[in-house]
Amino acid sequence: MKAAALRTVGKATFERVTGGKPGPVRAALAAAVTGGATAAVTYKLLRSGGGDSGSDDDSDDD
Repeated sequence: MKAAALRTVGKATFERVTGGKPGPVRAALAAAVTGGATAAVTYKLLRSGGGDSGSDDDSDDD
């Protein structure tokens, strides 16, 4: 699945860069793939451990 998604994004990008216009389905799929990848990276960055206290509780109720 990953290879097909990358191929779709690559074809749509190539068509656009070379002055063409990708079809509506290919453009929508490319947008969905890149949006999903961006969301996954953002989620992983926000959820990555900072290592401060080891707890997910950010309150200061000491």
